[in-house]
Amino acid sequence: MTRSRFHWLLALLLFAPAPAGAQQKPDKPPFELPPADRGTQLFRGLLDFHKIEPVADPRAVGDYRKLIVIFIGEPRGHVMGMDMQELTRAALSGGGAVLFAAEGNFSVSSYLNGGVHVGIDNNSVRFVLSTAGGDVRSPRGPVVPVLPNPTAVGPEFELFTPYQNVEVTSATHLTFAARRPPELGRVIATFPPNAEAMGGALPPIPFAAAGVGDAKNPFRCLAVADTDLFSNKLLYASGRLQNANDNLKFSNGLVQWLKGPQGRDRCLFVENGQVVTKFDEVKYSAIPVSPDMPGPPVPAIDPFDAKFQQSVTDFVNNGVAQVQDDDRLVGPLTNDPQKKAYVYAALAVVVAVIAYLLLRFRSLAGRFRAAFRPLPKDPHMLGPDAAVGSLEHRRLELLRGGNYAAPVRSYVRQLFEDRGLPPGYDRPKLPPIDFDVRNPDFLRRSVRTLWAEAHAAAPINYGRWKELEPMLAALRAAADDDRWRFAPGDEGDA
Repeated sequence: MTRSRFHWLLALLLFAPAPAGAQQKPDKPPFELPPADRGTQLFRGLLDFHKIEPVADPRAVGDYRKLIVIFIGEPRGHVMGMDMQELTRAALSGGGAVLFAAEGNFSVSSYLNGGVHVGIDNNSVRFVLSTAGGDVRSPRGPVVPVLPNPTAVGPEFELFTPYQNVEVTSATHLTFAARRPPELGRVIATFPPNAEAMGGALPPIPFAAAGVGDAKNPFRCLAVADTDLFSNKLLYASGRLQNANDNLKFSNGLVQWLKGPQGRDRCLFVENGQVVTKFDEVKYSAIPVSPDMPGPPVPAIDPFDAKFQQSVTDFVNNGVAQVQDDDRLVGPLTNDPQKKAYVYAALAVVVAVIAYLLLRFRSLAGRFRAAFRPLPKDPHMLGPDAAVGSLEHRRLELLRGGNYAAPVRSYVRQLFEDRGLPPGYDRPKLPPIDFDVRNPDFLRRSVRTLWAEAHAAAPINYGRWKELEPMLAALRAAADDDRWRFAPGDEGDA
């Protein structure tokens, strides 16, 4: 992946300028994205994006329904004077959410209320590879995809279902007693079918398990047998140009799952036994950048067109006449009377040669006009170097045809859906919109104009695109500040 593609959902880093009249501060060092290592800055940035605040002492929160507890690596017994096992059991009993991401020999049971064994075995998964000489059992590779469990039915347990390429690096797996605790009652992801456990467990080998409470105690709990699942290294790999993984999309969905309908907005984040209270090292933006539009269309010019030739001839004649009227060419040479006759003679020869060449060219052009192929005017005649269906073919079609309707309308629809428009909404009436600005007239007019363009069938030329561009920029900037959003309810008119 190239780090500049954080499109992905995309990672647009924003820096606010200092207010006018503020005291001058020393320049800050240039911002750099975190390294592609086992750190969790990118994952914690998703918590900040969804407005989840870090806490150092969760006991001050009071209501555990607002608390998320995340363990990356082994939690250890006590952190900053707090008993992590007791805190986790209290959070699950009080309607909170807990995430365990660990590997190696680790017992999850002491952090749950059920008293049923749940653990993570160390380096116990290997893979059966079929070769010409028979099956070969091999240790894991550096990266392994995990698969969603089709038996985990229900929207609360479909964390892995939308994704087929969530990558992990651990060779450990979950182990259960005969009866599973309610906090981790469903296996929601497994290793591939060719994986087997050294301890003798039959496939599919469980990788992740989850549990969801009821209305009385709406807890949520997830355990995964890997810590690198949320690491910078694997989240960066979501932007690879080829074979990109789904770890960033999965992590974003997981944060929303942990937040839940209760809107949990406080988080105790424990990484390798240390409490982390900084979530804003990376800033994300939900609105994509403006589409890369081509320049204004270049007109197709036929050099043998009569009107074009006449305009070129008139331009040259006017230029020559101006030079003669100003006496710029002959005047400096005719100041000497002795040279005047020679200059006129030379000019007469030049004019005669030019006249002959023009007459000769016109006669040849008429005789061999059929031998010259004019420049293509059909926007689909793009030449053999632009394969049909390729991005270059599409770019040339836009450039020749001068119609930017497809990318502009696609971008407008994506902007509206990001601000709360239900996916697939195809009714022509504009739904109601909530504005959080003092004077929303310009934003309201912009929304109405772009809504009309998104539902129109007319082409959008380059001039019309330049009129719409500042409206898109204003709406995108206001959306980044969460200043407008489609209001839920019946359709109406903003």
